[in-house]
Amino acid sequence: MSVFIKKINSLYNLYAFSVGRLRALFWSMFVRRMGKNVYFLKGVELGSPYGIEIGDNVSINYGTHMGGTGGLKIGNYVNIGPNCQILTAQHRFDRMDKPMALQGVAVGEIIIEDDVWLGANVVVLSGVKIGRGAIIGANAVVTKDVPAFAIFGGVPAKLIRFRFADDDLKHAGSINFLNSELPLEK
Repeated sequence: MSVFIKKINSLYNLYAFSVGRLRALFWSMFVRRMGKNVYFLKGVELGSPYGIEIGDNVSINYGTHMGGTGGLKIGNYVNIGPNCQILTAQHRFDRMDKPMALQGVAVGEIIIEDDVWLGANVVVLSGVKIGRGAIIGANAVVTKDVPAFAIFGGVPAKLIRFRFADDDLKHAGSINFLNSELPLEK
């Protein structure tokens, strides 16, 4: 029975990722740049897509919303979990003499560098840069820059630890795997 279930699961994944590739192909007509091997799973929404650039080998999970008003750059080998919100514009609230609904929006570019993983339900606010190799834990709200190879979590997101020891961080930053065909580990 488990062999049957594995085959059904394999067929489902083949279908889901084929359709995900078609969704990315559709959106490629509207974004500033769309890399190779990009997958948009069900329910991914893009606001102001003309301000969005997406690198190669990117997977964007279901229910994610991304806005490009302030500019959004997503690097290579980025995994974005389900139901993430990546918002380059947000409501202003700094004036007492006007209702918040009438204060307009503040915009800021978001940069997500290569090899980043955003867990489920992550919110990234405008003006943030997430460094290479960083991991953002599920349900975090990112309000400030995240250094390379850092693990952040919480509301607001804070440093939990770095992925590698201090001695290894410099070496990790010098590794270039972006132009090679890497096998998927099992």
